[in-house]
Amino acid sequence: MESQTEIHNTKANNHNEQEILPSSSQFIRENTEGDLIRTGNDYTLKKSCTKIRSVLSNLISILEEKIKNAKLDAVRESRELRLNELLLSDSSIGDIWLGLSFLFHNVWDSAMSLMDSNVLYPTNSSYQLWECTLETGKVLHLNLHIWHCNCPQFTYNAFKNPHTFLQEKYHKKWDRWGGKCVSQHPPYCVHLLAASLYATCRSIM
Repeated sequence: MESQTEIHNTKANNHNEQEILPSSSQFIRENTEGDLIRTGNDYTLKKSCTKIRSVLSNLISILEEKIKNAKLDAVRESRELRLNELLLSDSSIGDIWLGLSFLFHNVWDSAMSLMDSNVLYPTNSSYQLWECTLETGKVLHLNLHIWHCNCPQFTYNAFKNPHTFLQEKYHKKWDRWGGKCVSQHPPYCVHLLAASLYATCRSIM
């Protein structure tokens, strides 16, 4: 059996461990109870971030507005404007573009290739309906309004996580990123990303 001294030392050590926890840990535990799980003395997020969709939609809207303004300036000055030049000359636009490239790093290069090719094109004036012709000759159909693509990648991303259907529905009826999809984290594919970026930059494409 443990001696009284050993028991006392054990209690003292436990007390000291509690005292050395940073004040931020106490704040997190008290104010976001249920969102965090404890691993030792650390707390990690249990719920996924539900604001990323709004952030992406805002970034895309800001990017489109800035590109439109840059296009108007170029027209007034009777000069041509290309996307690559604009990304280098306007840091506010370049920073947003760089941020998006980090957020979508897994499919960014493929999306850029699609934008530069002639295989992805809009089929209506509102840039909501798109088609993409694959090397096999198959034509994919995209809809940015309802947020859908009939490619295997989109289908896999939409159904790979069954917990997605148990999440709280998105509060907006439509958004720039995700369209009318009711998920907090709308599934996407390289085709939807490329079409969304193309639609955003359409004034200079």
